[in-house]
Amino acid sequence: MIGRVSSIAVDPQDPEHLLVGGAGGGVWESSDTGATWQARTDFMPSLAIGAVTFDPNAPKRVYAGSGEGNFYANLGAGVYRSSDGGTTWGLVASAPFIGVGFYDLVVDSQNPKVLYAATTNGFYRSTNRGASWSLRRPGKCWDISVHPRGGRVELLAAFADGLFVSTNAGTTFTTVALPAGPSTVWARLAVDRVTVAPDVSYVFGAAGTSAHLWRRSGTIWTKITPLPALSVNQAWYDWYVAAAPDNKGLVYLGAIDAYRGSLGVSAWTWKNVTTQGSNSIHPDQHCLTFSPNNSKIIYAGNDGGIFRSANGGASWTALNKGLGITEMEYLAGDPNTWKWLMAGTQDNGTIRFTGSTVWDHIADGDGGDCGVNQLNPNTVYHSYYDVSLERSNNKGNTWTNLSPPGVPSLFYPPVEVFGSTVAIGATSLIVTRTGGPPWTTFSLGLSSGEVATAMREIDANTILIGTNAGRMLRVSWTGTTWRKVVRSSLYQLHCRRSEQSAAILGDTLASRRGHGVSLGQRGNRLDRLHDRLAQHPHERRGGRSSQLQADMGRRRRRRLSDTEHGRRVGAILQWAAQCHGRRSPLPQARSHARVRYAQSWRVGDGGAVGSGRRRALACTRRIRPRCGARLPPGPKPGRPTGGSQRARWRT
Repeated sequence: MIGRVSSIAVDPQDPEHLLVGGAGGGVWESSDTGATWQARTDFMPSLAIGAVTFDPNAPKRVYAGSGEGNFYANLGAGVYRSSDGGTTWGLVASAPFIGVGFYDLVVDSQNPKVLYAATTNGFYRSTNRGASWSLRRPGKCWDISVHPRGGRVELLAAFADGLFVSTNAGTTFTTVALPAGPSTVWARLAVDRVTVAPDVSYVFGAAGTSAHLWRRSGTIWTKITPLPALSVNQAWYDWYVAAAPDNKGLVYLGAIDAYRGSLGVSAWTWKNVTTQGSNSIHPDQHCLTFSPNNSKIIYAGNDGGIFRSANGGASWTALNKGLGITEMEYLAGDPNTWKWLMAGTQDNGTIRFTGSTVWDHIADGDGGDCGVNQLNPNTVYHSYYDVSLERSNNKGNTWTNLSPPGVPSLFYPPVEVFGSTVAIGATSLIVTRTGGPPWTTFSLGLSSGEVATAMREIDANTILIGTNAGRMLRVSWTGTTWRKVVRSSLYQLHCRRSEQSAAILGDTLASRRGHGVSLGQRGNRLDRLHDRLAQHPHERRGGRSSQLQADMGRRRRRRLSDTEHGRRVGAILQWAAQCHGRRSPLPQARSHARVRYAQSWRVGDGGAVGSGRRRALACTRRIRPRCGARLPPGPKPGRPTGGSQRARWRT
């Protein structure tokens, strides 16, 4: 199955040994030039891989940077290391890379203890084989080129604010002045050098609407013009320069397409090596790597996987069989059988499962959200990007375009289907009750920049919509028109598709000794609330558990007086932010100055319920949730009365 490849590494001592870093699929290893693949990091903290590299002098030692800089930086979990060539892996360093994305990772050829990392947060260096790291220059760093004789000879680094050079292994940097450079900021900048002639280097950048290429020979930088007619629209996402290791006049440029440039007597000639008839490769180029023994053998990584050329890009062979790195964005299934699924995938179309080990490709392009008519599962829908939509009446064998007029939306907007009611969430709600055109565009009254990010049809007449501003709206069919109800916002909580989102409502929580959080009786503080919540017991269902977690946000520890302690009785609940439609029992509210031990919290769109021998949700002041309506206030604060009342979401 094809998917996005962000990094490729070829063993410097064994050209048949390959490692691939999938942007969302982890590290994969091949020992037969890509004929077969094995997943190697499925149980590591993150499968988002931004960079993979061999130690050039000891290739049994391999490093990978988790968190993919282009798109999945927030999934960064640190640096992985392997001591057996990439078969088994361990986490060597998490700090300072939690939530940080990698673009490049290099081992110093003259000192294998020294590593350099280009990340979304800046340029980092390690002097102990990745065990610890120091930030040497802040700011987004995209690419690194180290002299074959080591970083103390020369290190070039491409930052968001330009090209920089270091001659002390990245301790300090000096700006490189590129002649006839752009006046606008860089969208992307890449750098590489010729291995056999390291004083020959290339810098490839995108700024504004133009691409720029420079070549250095010795100490002189020269701008190369003209360049091929390549697109810079996605330079932030797909961009590289790769210099042939043994040829001072041969370079490859990657953008949406890939180009090979050859220097003649006095001019450059360019060839698009992406489109080669039946041997074409997928667009959106992310990396290109050379075989160590033959520079005509190249490997290209792009949104469609990994491809190999034995003739410098004149023809290509896909190496994606068995490479399970497809990024499935959305799923929809037949309610009557497990043997039918449809999935929208990132830039690799829509695919279908019918019970076999092979998925069918049933639609091209970007695979967005999809849906099935639960009352007639032969009727299915899939989207591309923006508000495009197609319908099939035979489960995806053929398609009919139903796209409504365009309105601003997410790249992949949410799509929901319930019977013949089909809805697309954008800055407005686009909806039909007949399974197709005509469409009704219903204003949601969103603020500037606000857009629908999640949606759920409770039934054919009720649609719940979550936005990137954290609001939830309910739109209902009255019989003649659609009516909107705006449900208030939860403080410090945004709607997102996650089963582990949580919210803290109120200020204090008390519990039985050894469970949850105990704040004492006087001078209470929010001491290490997040850490201690990790000890909270959890509910088990069918062998699976859902640990109670909390997001402290930016709350600071603060002391509460006895009066405030009585008035600010806390409440804590785990919140399934997708706001699904299952009804659940509603919590009880007490006026106690303590919330008694609750074994677990279970979530539904109606509220949360604590389970265990003692359970209560304290709520003595009005709370406005961002993913629902408001909980009413409980009894007036004061001395515990033991009384209780039912708390319901207000609409």
